[in-house]
Amino acid sequence: MKKIKTFAINVASNDFRRDHVLKQAEKSGLDIQIFDAITPATFDEAQLKYNEQNARRFSGRGMLPTEKACALSHITLWRQLQQDTDADHYIILEDDITIETNIDDLLDKIDLATIHFLKLTGKQNRPKKKVTSIKDDYNLYRLAYGPLDTAGYVISKHGAAILEKYCERLFTPIDIMMDRSYDHGITVHCILPYPITADFCFDQNSPFYSSIGDRKKYADDITPYEKLMVKAHRLWGSVKRHLATVQLHLLKD
Repeated sequence: MKKIKTFAINVASNDFRRDHVLKQAEKSGLDIQIFDAITPATFDEAQLKYNEQNARRFSGRGMLPTEKACALSHITLWRQLQQDTDADHYIILEDDITIETNIDDLLDKIDLATIHFLKLTGKQNRPKKKVTSIKDDYNLYRLAYGPLDTAGYVISKHGAAILEKYCERLFTPIDIMMDRSYDHGITVHCILPYPITADFCFDQNSPFYSSIGDRKKYADDITPYEKLMVKAHRLWGSVKRHLATVQLHLLKD
């Protein structure tokens, strides 16, 4: 019997988005619980091992307060899962998603025992290898690295422990850090077509408006050395993604 709990991250003051995600519980087949999102107002710096200098040298800027709070919401749920004796996996959702099908039914047909990080949504196409058919047009794939987006995923206790250790250093936005399987070592699987969709909303009059803020490419006061380090990290990241793709294609079917 699978032991899975589902949480939707929601800012407590945003009733519209909370109602939106809860209304989708029936279609998803999931019992969705609300996790009160950490915000800049409730953020505790001591809960992360954040280093501003490392962020500037990797991303070209420090992380915004909203980015740090968003990351800590996910990390807090990973820490909770590791202590939860009633669950082996958590499904973690953000509150602006649209659920396209019965996710519970799909997961019933997947052996989650060896899957530690399963993406239910993604923004980018990534090199992939089919693992198995699930049902209808849905298939399980292994990815060379993650497809961006934190809007919907399944994580195991083991996956939570590894991702916590890696991501609590937060030198770039959390979705990018979760993608870097070639660094943290947790294989990224996904269901395609994605059973969940989510789109960034930049209309400030919309209740789905993304409140992360303006993410500049570089800090206004970035130094030449920091900019050089950013370019070096990007080049090395490109090499690691290429190697991860080669390793994926070398896997036996």
